[in-house]
Amino acid sequence: MVRRGYPLDISRRERAELTLQRNEAKFRFIFEKLAVGTALVDMQGRIMESNQALHEMLGYSPMELSRRILAELAHPDDAMAGTHLYRELVTGQSDHYRVEKRFMRKDGGLIWAHLNVSLVQGAEGDPPFTIQMLEDITERKRLESQLLQSQKMETVGRLAGEITHDLNNL
Repeated sequence: MVRRGYPLDISRRERAELTLQRNEAKFRFIFEKLAVGTALVDMQGRIMESNQALHEMLGYSPMELSRRILAELAHPDDAMAGTHLYRELVTGQSDHYRVEKRFMRKDGGLIWAHLNVSLVQGAEGDPPFTIQMLEDITERKRLESQLLQSQKMETVGRLAGEITHDLNNL
C-alpha cells in the first residue's frame, strides 16, 4: 500500500533524506540552467562551483574557473568596486549587495556585469559562502553611451544654433 507516494514502511528519516535529495536535484538543475552567470564562492573569494552561463560569459572552462578568485577577473580599474560592501557582508552588516563592474574575458575582451552577491549560511555547521550572480549588461552600457553621446551632440548643436542666432541679431 502506498500513502502520499511513499511506501508505508519508509521511516520519517528516509522520507526526509528522499526530500532532501529531490530538493538538491532541483537546485542543481536550476543552478545549471540559469541564464545568468552564477558561482558559489567561498569567503576567501575562491570559486567553488560555477554554471555554464558564467563559463560562456567569461570564456573559461569549469576547470579553469575552479578555485580562481572571482575578484581577480574584474577589470583592474573596477577591482576595488564593492570591496567595502563585501566587508559589510562578511561582518554581518548586510546579507547582500549589488554593484556594476567590468570583467575581463579569457580572450581579453571586456564585459559589463551587474553583480549581485548574497551571503549563504552553511548548513549544519558548514562555513558560510556567497552566491554571486553576474548578468551581462554590456549591450545596455553600449546603448547608454550612444544615447549620452547623441545628447551631447544635440546640446552642442543647439548651443551653436543659439550663438549663430545671436550673431545674426547683432
